[in-house]
Amino acid sequence: MNTLPNSKFFDNKSVDITEMLFKIIFLFYAALSYCSVTYGHAVISVLMWITAALGAIVLLQRIVLYKEHKGMPMILPCIAIILCMGVSILVNFSYDLKLNVVLLGYFAFYLFICFTHNQNKTAEKLKSEMHFYSWVFIIYTTIAIIASFVVMFAGFSSIRHVNADNFEVVTGFKFGRLWGIFLGPNGGAIVSLVSIAMMFGFILKNKKFLFRFLISVNIILHMLYITFSDSRTALVCIIAVPVLTALIYAMGSDKQKKLRFVKPVLVSILATVLCVTFVYSSKHLYNYVITRINASSQGSADGEQDPTDLDAIDRGYNLEDDYSNRRFDLWKSGFEVFKDSFKNITIGTTYYGMRLYSYEHLPDTYLVNNSQTDFANFHNEFINVLVAQGVLGFAAVIWLMAAIIIFVIKNIKNLDSSSLPEFTTAVAIILLSVLASMFIPGVFYLFSPSSIIFWMFLGYAVMLLKKGTNQEA
Repeated sequence: MNTLPNSKFFDNKSVDITEMLFKIIFLFYAALSYCSVTYGHAVISVLMWITAALGAIVLLQRIVLYKEHKGMPMILPCIAIILCMGVSILVNFSYDLKLNVVLLGYFAFYLFICFTHNQNKTAEKLKSEMHFYSWVFIIYTTIAIIASFVVMFAGFSSIRHVNADNFEVVTGFKFGRLWGIFLGPNGGAIVSLVSIAMMFGFILKNKKFLFRFLISVNIILHMLYITFSDSRTALVCIIAVPVLTALIYAMGSDKQKKLRFVKPVLVSILATVLCVTFVYSSKHLYNYVITRINASSQGSADGEQDPTDLDAIDRGYNLEDDYSNRRFDLWKSGFEVFKDSFKNITIGTTYYGMRLYSYEHLPDTYLVNNSQTDFANFHNEFINVLVAQGVLGFAAVIWLMAAIIIFVIKNIKNLDSSSLPEFTTAVAIILLSVLASMFIPGVFYLFSPSSIIFWMFLGYAVMLLKKGTNQEA
């Protein structure tokens, strides 16, 4: 009789099918959860249970076949993150236990399914998976952006409140920014940038003119969403990430060329200038045109029909007194909550306990006492981790980050040149996501398709480096 690990359920084909099915449904679940049209509807709960069931099956397969995964670099800090989070939830069980347990499940899926890979996968298999999930993500983003513009130019916008905490869900063009069908304009802009990074990766691989032309048109569409979202977070990423990515690309390129850093850096600077110029010029052009249209419509109104009133891309408030747009006050509030008790300092409040703890113990802190709203988090993922998981959880996250950085520095010189385009694409996505997380919830606490892609491509980047060296991590 066959032993359990040798049964058909645990053969390579079955495991690959289960993992692919899980990741596709996980992405679909995240896409609907981050869509303003479907957010709060019953279909989300159905997908959550399907995702949980499939995820449990994949985790079972991983446990049974642990020998094929134990060689994955950075597995120990991943375990430490889950343990610290679990302890924090147990101690703070009175603070929204259900949502925190669901979040723990997301973390388990991120770290032990999306990030972790079978060490027996070949580099070609890894790259094939990256291409497949990149196309899935690009198709999703393109559909979402087109739908966002359709909603905008149809003149539809709405605000509805859902769930017990009256979470505000905005659809369409509102407050001078394009939300579209994304839950937030900043998050939608980062989703667009991640998709653009994938498309640039395909341009590096495919030299056909028609392919490059179609991809370029789609990149322009994505850049238009970023323009209309008026996301300064996205602009910071556009300015910083290309040069950083180019430097890492050059580190992994031909080691014999002394000037190998020059061309990638110059190209990245040119791309940055073009993108920033496109965003500002298209924004000002649009605002100029609709100003003229509105003025013309008001001048010709005869009383039988209301004049056309198109919205400009304009936040409607002055940032000169607070360029951070309340973020500095939120970050200060985060440290107030963190240092309020020994428990908070060591194991935190849990993510969904941050606001509840503030209501109970720090009602005057900015998170829950300001002129705008009761914020759900501190708009900085590192502060969120520090407050939610305490020093222990924060240290586990730093351990993971440091281990990854050290691993990259040690092994990038051994990267196979044929894997350089995929590795560079993964690096761009990682840098985009981490930098954006300095200003909005991102890689840990924002459940969106881009968060899942971050963990998947972080794992792919690590494995491509591992496959390029004979050294075991």
